[in-house]
Amino acid sequence: IQGDFNGFPNWDFGDTTVTTDTSIDTMPCYTYPGAGTYEVVLSNLTTFCPYQDVVKTITINDDIQIDPIADQIICLNDTSYLSASSPNINISFVWCNLAGDTLALGPDYQQAVTEDFMVVVKAEDPNGCTDMDTVTVEVFTFEVEDNVPMVFCLEEETEVSIEVNGTQEGYSFNWGPDDCVVSGGNTANPILLTGQGKEYAVTITYDSLGCQFVQTYDVSTTFFTVELDAVDEDGIDTDTINKTEE
Repeated sequence: IQGDFNGFPNWDFGDTTVTTDTSIDTMPCYTYPGAGTYEVVLSNLTTFCPYQDVVKTITINDDIQIDPIADQIICLNDTSYLSASSPNINISFVWCNLAGDTLALGPDYQQAVTEDFMVVVKAEDPNGCTDMDTVTVEVFTFEVEDNVPMVFCLEEETEVSIEVNGTQEGYSFNWGPDDCVVSGGNTANPILLTGQGKEYAVTITYDSLGCQFVQTYDVSTTFFTVELDAVDEDGIDTDTINKTEE
């Protein structure tokens, strides 16, 4: 109550679930048990110069909430599609970055993914009640570990192996060029044949998302020559034998 008045105020907060929803304080506080429409009546307990009853209808909304939105892991350069919803009705949505700048209006938002980012969605009902949620979108990364030699013996078959993010499971592999793949070209453990000036490449696909990554290897080769001077049983030198390890 603001201003001067005569008598004693009597508040009835219109909560029909209890009989203790009254107060004679000038500025009382009352907590309602739930959402609904309530009629609040302020009356005077005395009849000496009483003021007229004051009646006001108030509406208590349900707690507004946004349905949970899952964080995303997505392939580089793909588009992230996000959608907000709420069990409440007549909800408006605003999408913002962490700095508070508005990115989009409405329940849906999309963004091309070139790096990790976070986005905030805010919900508001017609009475100004709000809720918000933050969604994280991360780019899927390929952490490649391998035992590919830095130097190969020329034209010698060599088995190599590769792991992605600590495993070979859940990934597909395609090795090339074809003329350098002896076997296992679609596995993580191929046998490769080296050639001078060749470059290996393996295309790795993360099966569940379809993300792809290409790992290349510049092939360095080496060889050595063995020269043998042989003497036969009669003590005569034979021809020098040259042998190249391949």
